[in-house]
Amino acid sequence: MNSGRPGSPRSAAPPRLTAGLLRWALPADAVGRSIQGDLEQEFRERARGGPAAAGWWYRREVWSVLGHRALGALLPARRQAPGAPRGGKPGKEGDPMATVLWRDVRYAVRTLLRAPRFTLLALFTLALGIGATTAVFSAVNGILLRPLPYPDSERIVGLWHGAPDLGYDQFGISPGIFHQYLTESQAYEAMGLFLPQERTLTEDGDAERVRGISSTPDLFKVMGVTPLLGRTYDAEEAAEGGSSVVVLSHALWQRRYGGDRSLLGRTIPLNGEPAEVIGVMPPGFDFGLGEGERRAEFWIPLRMNLENAPPGTFSFSAVARLRPEVTPEAAEAQEVALLQRVRERWADEESFINFLDAGGFHPIVRIFQEEVVGDMERPLWILLGTVGFVLLIACANVANLFLVRSEGRRRELAVRAALGATRGKIAGQLLLESLILAAAAGGVGVGLAWVGMPLLLAAAPPEIPRLDEVGLDATVLAFALGATLLSAFLFGLAPALRHDIPRLLAALRYAGRGTTDGRERHHLRNALVVGQTALAMVLLVGSGLLVKSFWEIRRTDPGFDTDGILTFRLAVPSGQYPGAERPAAFHQELLERLRALPGVEEAGGVSSPPLGQGAQGTAFDVEDKPTPPGELPPMFWYKFATPGYFEAMGISVLAGRSFVPADHEGDRGNIVVSQALADRLWPGEGALGKRLRFESDTTTEGWQRVVGVVESTRDHGLQEEPIEVIYLAMVGPAGEGSWSVPALTYAIRAADPLPLVPQVREAVRAMDPDLPLAGIATMKEMVADSIVRLTFTALALAVAAFMALVLGAVGLYGVLSYVVSQRTQEIGVRIALGAGSGQVQGMVVASGAKLAGAGLVVGVAGAAALTRLLQGLLFGTEPLDPATFAGTALLLLGAGLLASWLPARRAASVDPVASMKAQ
Repeated sequence: MNSGRPGSPRSAAPPRLTAGLLRWALPADAVGRSIQGDLEQEFRERARGGPAAAGWWYRREVWSVLGHRALGALLPARRQAPGAPRGGKPGKEGDPMATVLWRDVRYAVRTLLRAPRFTLLALFTLALGIGATTAVFSAVNGILLRPLPYPDSERIVGLWHGAPDLGYDQFGISPGIFHQYLTESQAYEAMGLFLPQERTLTEDGDAERVRGISSTPDLFKVMGVTPLLGRTYDAEEAAEGGSSVVVLSHALWQRRYGGDRSLLGRTIPLNGEPAEVIGVMPPGFDFGLGEGERRAEFWIPLRMNLENAPPGTFSFSAVARLRPEVTPEAAEAQEVALLQRVRERWADEESFINFLDAGGFHPIVRIFQEEVVGDMERPLWILLGTVGFVLLIACANVANLFLVRSEGRRRELAVRAALGATRGKIAGQLLLESLILAAAAGGVGVGLAWVGMPLLLAAAPPEIPRLDEVGLDATVLAFALGATLLSAFLFGLAPALRHDIPRLLAALRYAGRGTTDGRERHHLRNALVVGQTALAMVLLVGSGLLVKSFWEIRRTDPGFDTDGILTFRLAVPSGQYPGAERPAAFHQELLERLRALPGVEEAGGVSSPPLGQGAQGTAFDVEDKPTPPGELPPMFWYKFATPGYFEAMGISVLAGRSFVPADHEGDRGNIVVSQALADRLWPGEGALGKRLRFESDTTTEGWQRVVGVVESTRDHGLQEEPIEVIYLAMVGPAGEGSWSVPALTYAIRAADPLPLVPQVREAVRAMDPDLPLAGIATMKEMVADSIVRLTFTALALAVAAFMALVLGAVGLYGVLSYVVSQRTQEIGVRIALGAGSGQVQGMVVASGAKLAGAGLVVGVAGAAALTRLLQGLLFGTEPLDPATFAGTALLLLGAGLLASWLPARRAASVDPVASMKAQ
């Protein structure tokens, strides 16, 4: 049965000279005969593809065996030769340890190159995981971990307050309380108070609206930064009536003035008033922790007498530099004690004391870097953990590949064991191969990260702070090296520990008889597939929850229209438009011009648009619901709006009417309220005709009558509940001087609003050529910008989850493909005994379904535990959302069945005769 025709593969013989040399070199015992038989059998199998190639392979293997025998004989002799030098240091030129290591490295490289498909697949899989993890870590490092570019930045803190009982978790500081801390706290070396500002700059080019801050002089001392040119302002210039001076950012100095050093000492017009340029800050210094954009382009003195400053105006912000050895907790404890002094000083301010008592008022001292990072900390850590899971799945994939390949190399490893290699030596060689492959994958992964980081940064929202500090630095490269070494250990350990000497020698003893070690050989590979599936399940569930939240947010009614609305900001300088009447008249005239433009359906303005988060809040008296003595009146947000605003924004009028021109002219004292406010104050009864007034205004003229109720809007974000807001007319009931509204956000409704921008600019220029438009955007863009961080996080997690799904399916496919190849004879026997193709396919698919099902069970448990970390990012979705879990399980199970079906098709096509002959 085993003899064939002359010249057939079964009768092919190895090269005689090489075979004779092997017989001469090997011992004439069972081990030697096993090695010869093993190599001859492998030669005959390879001869099917061509005798010449088989001959070359046989000669290479024989010379490899002879080399190992010779080296094993020579190295002990060299170490024990008489007169040989002792005590030499390992690693020197010619030292046996270095020689052996170099030989093992070359052998490992040759081994990997002899299996190019395996090497390329493993390298690409691992490089993808390392590259993704490195790219995301570079963002985490640049945004979260790297210290701020200020001296001893860990000592810089932000000073805030909270009143949780009134729903205000964190807000700013009042000038009066700041002065109390400044004069009595022993925790700080320096303190700075500041307020975000906008100014119109008209020199050397078109009018431009620039952002900056006004601050006390010690702000720069807190930050520890000195100007690149000139100086900063001093206490005299910051005093009331001081000189008008300005410090410019390096970016504004370069952009508007081309880096002209002679600019120092010159005056530039800010809001039409001259300001002397006294300094230019160094590159990268753009401190201005205000709402919206955080980068400041100028700094001007905050002119305020802090000794007599009010205690209840919390629209200011403050930073401080801690003294050495003082912690933020200790500084906060000092401020708690100082609040008692604050209460004593303003004990006669009844509304302020009521606010302190009713709100659970307390100070908050936070590391400034946490303020800069804002709410990006959790999404970035979640994203890093996600790609870390992808790396683990990649390692499991490569470990499975290594296990499969090591099974195919049992004869080679058995020969090495027979030649005297210890288990540690074999394990070391396999680990060395893993390390070399991981090193190559790490290099490719760093390259992928270098290429992918610009794409990641381009997709990231520009509002994310410190994006310009993200890059491949020493810390990121060290992380990549650590990820590479960890990966090599994770996927290389299992194959290295799998093979012991007795089992390897048994493989030689029974070479060619088709024996196996039983099902236990598959347990580790199956466990790895289960782990891959479980990790993929966790990532898919997390991604699914965020995608569903994103969908729920987009479906949320914001209370206004998003299509066909153009918005822009416009502010008139108070120096050129003093009082309350002139700004109101300017805005009214401009609105009339805008309404006359072709295609414009309606136009209006508001002091703070929805999603702008710029509304102000204060306490109001309610005429028919007087506040008991000693209690705080209800607090509401308030805005200033023009006639046409609600119509332009598509905010429905639910009762009464909206503003009309008379509300801003003669018939003053009328207000419009949101439905949320009406429901709170007058549930089940009409709000029209009710009267409110500012709690601080106790005059009879201060009462304002409700003439309309409009739909509530989600001003603080689509994820937040609609706010209770009062809309005030542009001019108050007390006449000119009651309040001034120089800045408005305009809303223009049109079928196609973007082409109107040039005409809008021309209309503004016709009234005042020095007024620039700022923040030009459609309402749809503003809505998209308000959820851009959630969009970015959901997209990034979806990409990572897709990678996990593909890698998990590939891992399952690889295991089942290997099982089919190992069970070819069994499958052939089954088919020969009458098993149909459907039965064979069902057997293989069932094996895959069991592995996928086990992974799903483990993954559901893991997802139930870990997805609670997403709680703060979800909207309209629970962390244990059944639909998301069920849909994810079906998707993953479908991918597993598809990955199982491909090997099942191959199994069903096995030729029973050929499969039995192959054994």
